[in-house]
Amino acid sequence: MGYNGSITTTEKSEAIQLDKPFFNSNPEFKPEAKVKARVVAPGHVLISVVDESEVREEDYDEDGVVAAFLAFLENDLKNHPERTRPLSETKIAAASKLVEGVLINEMDEFPDEIGL
Repeated sequence: MGYNGSITTTEKSEAIQLDKPFFNSNPEFKPEAKVKARVVAPGHVLISVVDESEVREEDYDEDGVVAAFLAFLENDLKNHPERTRPLSETKIAAASKLVEGVLINEMDEFPDEIGL
């Protein structure tokens, strides 16, 4: 869903003002919330809420576009599980061919959420 807004000037800076429905639908963007903005392409920005108690330097290395896409997928899978389909044998074979010859060091550490 898209929301309308405008860019305005305040006493100290420029500001992006969004219509009230955005904030009603996204309560994490409450007044006084800290946010970070990343330009992802000319004319396009990704705005994220930042919980200062959890901010780490490596968070700024996260790819915001990938994170937004994964959040979209997670939300879609939760809200519309009927849309999921098993991978076909053809797609599994194509994926296997893509990683053919790729070596994985069994001693490498992977995050818990990645299964091998």
